[in-house]
Amino acid sequence: MDEPTNALDPLLQNLVHRTLREFQKDGMTIYMSSHNLFEVDQTCSRVAIIKEGKIVSEESIKGLKEKRIHSVSVVFDSKVSKDQFKIDGIKNIEEIDSSLIISFLGDIDPLIKELSKHKIKEIEISHATLEEIFLEFYQK
Repeated sequence: MDEPTNALDPLLQNLVHRTLREFQKDGMTIYMSSHNLFEVDQTCSRVAIIKEGKIVSEESIKGLKEKRIHSVSVVFDSKVSKDQFKIDGIKNIEEIDSSLIISFLGDIDPLIKELSKHKIKEIEISHATLEEIFLEFYQK
């Protein structure tokens, strides 16, 4: 299937997703090509990521998510330079005014300890979405 719900309204998209999950329960294998990563996350159990015509990763959705990639958004009381953070696991840091947005892979405890050395106004930590994980493969 190539982009199976492209141009469908949300009700029909849900019907297609439900039908695909029923087929899966019956043991059917379905191959789907899609740029809609929300759809892939909702309907697939395994994923292959293709870059420049070659498969660069093939594993379960659960396995991809267990790579423990975190997105950390921090607002500090005053400006903090991203150059102060030289910790293994940091994949990317974006600096915006007195905020940092950090992509982090692995055990997050060392990052939390380093962040706690500064006065924090707000912090939000979330697991990376499938789309963010996908983009990691394309930034390498």
